[in-house]
Amino acid sequence: PTDSQASKHVAKYLEPYGYLAFGRESWRVQPGGIVGPTIHFNVDGHTELGNHTFYHIRCSLRADRCFVRAQWTAQRQLGQVRMDLHDAAKALLGKSYSQAFADAPFARRG
Repeated sequence: PTDSQASKHVAKYLEPYGYLAFGRESWRVQPGGIVGPTIHFNVDGHTELGNHTFYHIRCSLRADRCFVRAQWTAQRQLGQVRMDLHDAAKALLGKSYSQAFADAPFARRG
């Protein structure tokens, strides 16, 4: 499929889950201000195992439109969080990353 067709498929696929997309890279909000799903991460401590630090990450996902609410915890090392979350967000946000996270720099070491 062409890029335009693929974008339409992405938007149509995500809609039942409460994600309102114009395509693969742009999002919309429904009239009336209904917001799509939200995900939250909260680091609420850590555990030392040998020479390794594992951070306790509380995660929650809420998608009111399709009545989905989930909560879980994950144990991750700083390097894993950096690669799986930080680096992906930084690549996606590009030049705007430094402005978006100016008051919350990512830790260099765990």
